[in-house]
Amino acid sequence: MKRFSSLYVLLLALLLSACSTTSASTTSNPVSSSQVPTEDTTMQDSSGKDSSSSALADLNWQPYEASAFETVSQTQGLADANTFSPAGEIHPLLDLPTVDGYATEAGFYRFVPREDGSSNLCYIDFASGQEIYLCSQPNCAHADASCTSWYPSNLGILLPIPVGDRLVVLHGGSPSYASLIGDDALAQIEYVSLDGSSRTTGIVFPANVQITAMPRGGYAYDDENVYFVATTTTESSTTRTLCAANAATGQVFALYDLPNEEEKILGGIGSNLIVSYSPGAYDMSIAAADLQTEVACIDLNTHSVAPLFSYPYLSVGGIQGTSYTVLTPDASLLTFDLNSGEQISSLEVALPEGFDPQNMHGDGLFDGKILAHSFQVSASEEPSKLFYCAVDTQTGEVQLLSFLYQDENGSYYPDTIAAETSGQLLFAYAQEIIPVHLPDGSIVSYPYYQYALMDKDAFWNNREDYTVVSRS
Repeated sequence: MKRFSSLYVLLLALLLSACSTTSASTTSNPVSSSQVPTEDTTMQDSSGKDSSSSALADLNWQPYEASAFETVSQTQGLADANTFSPAGEIHPLLDLPTVDGYATEAGFYRFVPREDGSSNLCYIDFASGQEIYLCSQPNCAHADASCTSWYPSNLGILLPIPVGDRLVVLHGGSPSYASLIGDDALAQIEYVSLDGSSRTTGIVFPANVQITAMPRGGYAYDDENVYFVATTTTESSTTRTLCAANAATGQVFALYDLPNEEEKILGGIGSNLIVSYSPGAYDMSIAAADLQTEVACIDLNTHSVAPLFSYPYLSVGGIQGTSYTVLTPDASLLTFDLNSGEQISSLEVALPEGFDPQNMHGDGLFDGKILAHSFQVSASEEPSKLFYCAVDTQTGEVQLLSFLYQDENGSYYPDTIAAETSGQLLFAYAQEIIPVHLPDGSIVSYPYYQYALMDKDAFWNNREDYTVVSRS
């Protein structure tokens, strides 16, 4: 069993002290790299028990107390957390600044911002390669409440996550605008049919609560629930709470108060959540190269948490199946077992000359490959050179990708993958800047990503053979 540092012991102490204060079809659940079919490698020990269950049982589980979120935030309408249980396996969801929605096997949902500060719920159909407004009215302008696709505000995060036969819509909220636009500025959870109709509100949070966005937060889902983090700010404290929104019942649960570190939901192993913490990440006196990211497992059925492993803070990677793989700043590929917490492999990776792993950015894990990019700073006024790579998590083989685009200022971006199906990738090949007018009269620039569809084989082999998504 991996031996943990004193920092991790301190983290666990902080964790505990903070706590004191059915299978859906692939056409209706978000698609993630962890869902790509793989050979069943579950082993049994000589007693006939599942060895993965035995490994989980051997972890150093510690109980945690019920969340104080309801009391601290004064949120009304929460369901009893003691009645909550996960529904099936928990899967990760992408949490990247360049990804604006989530997909099923059939299509991709996202919100498109409008210049007046509102937005439209749209759907990209993978079969036709067309993006449509989720509105059934003919000749609709999609510009007011008479349209099912129209939403009055895009303040904070606005994410549609398909779970079962509904969308769970997370409104991040921007309470500073509540005096101008009322409840539309508050964080809230909505449930929507997959065609955009039948919108119902699950809960509206008070003005001191926001749904947490990057670099904290993160999201995951199972057959019925979306997992997210809510941040409550008072005059004396800031509390971050792991929450769940159930698409089947419309209930919202506050499950567990997280330690005040840079925490993030990473995904799951079976019906257990996997989360990470990065102690010291906001202490500017500590160099990022000296930080560690600590990974833990949360059992929502037994209300307990156990540490798993740690890795260098500047690493990038993610979950695939029952393992977690990262590319580290020293160009090593580390893989950990999520059941036992043990490191199961380490590979040296030969990155392209000019790619700086000390300053790389993760772009997700797809089709068994970690995607990352890095900039080589230019000595002239020319834009910095961008290196975009795919690293095979099994072999460590590196593929330099040629799919890049420039914005209106000449800066380069990687063609970021937003969704993966069994045979295709949806990726952003360009972006348009939309000037959005906020309620106070200020204007901010929102990116509108233009997507294309491509067979996986073409993408990994740098063949520019793709279909641009058209808008209706």
